Amino acid sequence: MINVDPPQGPLKRSLADAIRSLIADGTLGLGARISDKALAAELGVSRTPVREALLALVGEGLVTVRPQSGSFVFRPDADEIAALCAFRSLLETGAVRLAPGPDTLAATLAGLCDGADAALTVGDLAACETADTAFHGAIVTASANPDLIGAHRGIAARVRALRHTLPATRGRIAAANAAHRAIASALASGERERAAALLAAHVEGVARLLGAPPIRTP
Repeated sequence: MINVDPPQGPLKRSLADAIRSLIADGTLGLGARISDKALAAELGVSRTPVREALLALVGEGLVTVRPQSGSFVFRPDADEIAALCAFRSLLETGAVRLAPGPDTLAATLAGLCDGADAALTVGDLAACETADTAFHGAIVTASANPDLIGAHRGIAARVRALRHTLPATRGRIAAANAAHRAIASALASGERERAAALLAAHVEGVARLLGAPPIRTP
């Protein structure tokens, strides 16, 4: 049973956080039917707050409700994936341009790349996934822009859920790590615009792997 701790916040918020995590980490796969009864039993609560939490996640684009059918994990089509990746690219490249301390950011990113490479060497693909999320999160946090950070947080769970559909192969993950290191190196060299361009290309590559058409950004 997953522990939900109401004292940390309203029950609805705690449940939404728990369900969001199940979607983001791939436990609830894209397009999967969501049973409020099963979730209530798993989370140790009644069905009513689970339904309320699911409705909150509808607003985040993580859950869809089909009349007479029930609730389902989101399952975007190719154009929707392209739109999401385009928005992600705008946010993350914008964060690179806004970061007040590119040298500090470059060092942070290089450290995350080192950790990812070490994890890949021993075959710890889960740690590689964690490092990937941390890499992009560090870029956004470095912007020090609350609105940008909030907008990115709003899509982060969907991005993670989509990433879990990609092949869990050493080759793909090694390529992602190499792209990350190139971005960090460009920042360390003071080439902020090159870092932004490399990041945009990296996100574009992920979109292609997900089956999306070319994304369009300014």
